Amino acid sequence: MWLVNVSSPQLHDPPVQLYETSIGEQRTIVLADHSTMRLNTNTLVEVDYRVRERRVRLVKGEALFDVAKDHTRPFIVYAGADTVRAVGTRFSVRLQQENVEVVVSEGQVAFSRAVVDSRTGGVTAQTSVLRQKQTAWIDDRASTPIEITTIGNKETERRLSWATGVLEFNGEPLEKVVAEITRYTPLHIRIAQPELRRMPVGGRFRVGDTEALFDAVRASFGVRVIYDADGVLLTY
Repeated sequence: MWLVNVSSPQLHDPPVQLYETSIGEQRTIVLADHSTMRLNTNTLVEVDYRVRERRVRLVKGEALFDVAKDHTRPFIVYAGADTVRAVGTRFSVRLQQENVEVVVSEGQVAFSRAVVDSRTGGVTAQTSVLRQKQTAWIDDRASTPIEITTIGNKETERRLSWATGVLEFNGEPLEKVVAEITRYTPLHIRIAQPELRRMPVGGRFRVGDTEALFDAVRASFGVRVIYDADGVLLTY
């Protein structure tokens, strides 16, 4: 939707646009400069293109950006207290509560986070450069707030597979797989036993296809899938 801006569009920045997806929904948005953004499930973004820069704020969720080159106007994504700055590149940003994950598949981006000096209370920006096939995980509660990892082509494609409507897993524990799957459905899924939560899972599943996951754990691990008033219980 458009926010009201009564100023002349020729002299001032254009109005902010909001884009949102519901649980299980994905959308591709073509922006005014022909950049595109692919919104994942349950995502909200604000697009605020200005005369000197292109601003996008990820309010919640996850988005994949394919940025059109424009060296006169950097493309900046704000996620919480962190920013990702690019000119022409392809990268994703995911906001998980206070944490941020960035995956760069093409080009490079400058990642900045606000750092508060515990002695003075002043705020400074700590900047890192992420290059192609690198990922950053930012957790302000961890002893090492920024964790940068270089990943290969296959792992990059796997992490961004959601943008093609597929979720791909490679030995992640069932608990983590269920947490990812349930982002795309309101169905509440519980796991009964601790050892079952740690069970490694691999495979490809269509986004929102929870039955395919249930079929896989039934066939591979002999897991029972019990539907009840609270949702679904996975148990031995």
